[in-house]
Amino acid sequence: MRHAALAILLVACADKPGAPPKEAPLPEKLEDLIGNAAPPFSLPSARDATTIAVPSKDVTVVTFFGTWSMGWQMALPALEALQKKHPGLRVVAVAMDEESPKEVAERYAPLPIAWCAMGTRINAQWLSGPYGGENQVFVLDRTGRIRFAHRGGKEHTVFRDPGGPEMVEEEITKLLAEP
Repeated sequence: MRHAALAILLVACADKPGAPPKEAPLPEKLEDLIGNAAPPFSLPSARDATTIAVPSKDVTVVTFFGTWSMGWQMALPALEALQKKHPGLRVVAVAMDEESPKEVAERYAPLPIAWCAMGTRINAQWLSGPYGGENQVFVLDRTGRIRFAHRGGKEHTVFRDPGGPEMVEEEITKLLAEP
């Protein structure tokens, strides 16, 4: 059932006919994403009427989650703590839900929670392919290039892996130190 819902979401979020041509597809393997420009997107906030855009000129962590999955309950508190610890870090969490997860956005008030609702246009490259799906974590540098990527999964997040939180923080610290 969840796979069918994700497939519907991917179709709904994909570019519609008549839209500008898509950029070249991202590599098939997660590790081959490193160094590539992140596909840009702009999504509505789950909290208010603003729009959240990626990439930006900030070091940014992007994670995709579904409120049906338990992985976000580990990832979002860890990301909120990283954002508080590292001024200048931007965290964007994208909820892949049919309805705006306003209660999640209110719980994690400092984090921008974007919402990929049915009918929202987004570059589906983020959500499709062998590296797509929930609890993905990407770290982008100030130029919008992917510098770290972690697969995640239905009940899995990098923040559950031994040494995972340290790997993410090490990459963030290194990127924040760059000019």
